[in-house]
Amino acid sequence: MLKMKKILSVALVVFMLLSTVAIGAYAVPANDAEVGLVLVSDKKESEIVPGAKVTVTFYFEMKDYDQLMSDTKFAILYDANVYTPDTTSRTFLGDWANYAKDATTAKINASFGTTVMNASSMTAEEKAKYNNAVMLTAGADSGLGATSKAGYSVTKGENGLSVAQCSIVFNVTGDAAAVAAGNKNIKICDTLNTTQYIKSTTGSTTPKNVASIDTSKGNIMANMPTAPAGPAVTKAKSQVKMTATSATTVADEFSFRVISKISDSDWDTYFKNTGVVDATTDYITAVGMVAYKGAAAFDAETAKSVVAGALVADYAAAKTDYISKVSDTADAEFGAIIKANHSKLGNDVTYMGFVQYVDASGHAQTIFYETAETAALSTNYNNIVNAYLAANPFKA
Repeated sequence: MLKMKKILSVALVVFMLLSTVAIGAYAVPANDAEVGLVLVSDKKESEIVPGAKVTVTFYFEMKDYDQLMSDTKFAILYDANVYTPDTTSRTFLGDWANYAKDATTAKINASFGTTVMNASSMTAEEKAKYNNAVMLTAGADSGLGATSKAGYSVTKGENGLSVAQCSIVFNVTGDAAAVAAGNKNIKICDTLNTTQYIKSTTGSTTPKNVASIDTSKGNIMANMPTAPAGPAVTKAKSQVKMTATSATTVADEFSFRVISKISDSDWDTYFKNTGVVDATTDYITAVGMVAYKGAAAFDAETAKSVVAGALVADYAAAKTDYISKVSDTADAEFGAIIKANHSKLGNDVTYMGFVQYVDASGHAQTIFYETAETAALSTNYNNIVNAYLAANPFKA
């Protein structure tokens, strides 16, 4: 855990908006299949390196979301020269969290994988790339009131997929040579029989396998994250702080606390030596924010030059060495307390958070928010005051 406590303050007004991340665009299962099976990795291919933890998440892609689903068992195929699955990490999510029996654990079972592959449409060359499998079962849990005959409804999520149904971590245990020579993909194949089954139900009859499945997106290489390679810094949240002077008014001075975030995976990959004495690679030197008093004339390259030390009118940058990581698996966060007087505000503000670090080659680097944000604090000041007073009633 790194916790260097120092608070950043800049005399500019900034407003933090929440960001969203999309997996990608999906439609309906390919080839008019009844059900699609989708695997998504939290790592880009370049991030699948020795020591990494790759979280693989399973989704359905339904032709008809009114179709009730039932018991499911399939093989998640992988190369044991690259990965070792952490079967204890398997977590039922979404609809499966209210249906599947948690006590039916995920199991490493190479022979199950071989049997499933031999009944699939995979070529001999494809089969040779996968030498082990996780047998994953989602069967009805009577303790949850579930039955295979009644089944469950699949909840539609984003991008045409269901909500996430299950996740499991694959540890990259192969060394650099093994990872380079091995198979980084993790997949589900198209077997549909008594060994690997995807069952549906009418709610009143014995469940049976769906008519057809699509596994074209059932592998992590088909669904790699689209974010640029390398580490990223993103927005997390903001908090407004004002001083109420009556039931309808606040003091002229106010502040925002802006929180930026570095993902745990990026921390482990790119910043793992932060706080290590005499580190020469993979460590953060400073974090902070650059802001511009205005919106339309903001220039990202100018803002970046200010972080590098240039002096430019209406731009300001500030750094801090406060970074909080509350556990080994938590995201890292850093904050900025932003102060301003409403009477002197006059403009909305554009800003970007940034991280300065030394990379694996010992070179100094700086990353910024992917997109600058405009804070409409002048335009929306009255709405912000009203929202604050509603949440924090005046007390005489």
